[in-house]
Amino acid sequence: MGMGYASAHADCVEQKFVEENCPKEFQAFIKAIDDPESDVDFDFVAKQLNFEPAEEVPEPIVTAYKKLCEVFERKTGLVLGLGFHDQSDEGDRYDDVDGAYWYVGGVYRLSVAGEKYEDHITRKNFVQYG
Repeated sequence: MGMGYASAHADCVEQKFVEENCPKEFQAFIKAIDDPESDVDFDFVAKQLNFEPAEEVPEPIVTAYKKLCEVFERKTGLVLGLGFHDQSDEGDRYDDVDGAYWYVGGVYRLSVAGEKYEDHITRKNFVQYG
């Protein structure tokens, strides 16, 4: 199989939207990342959480992330995720995302929850090399 660019997209939400819907869980997640013993930063966590299992991420951060996602889904009906895309290494300068980004699933065809929050969801496009 040849190597080349492939298109991708993410239905993104602003971090503020995540924080507004789950302030307690969001702060616990950020606090777990900021813990000096964790020795990781937000971008590193966003990159590593996409791998199963996220072995490189300290367990308190994974636990806080899972709790945040669980509460967010229960509250909004949307599936929350944290992703990372590096335009310079994996994509193109025209990509809509670069770095860490929050995304939601289950909104390709707007669900009842998706319709309710459609003003907060923006589909962003990018390419990936592989």
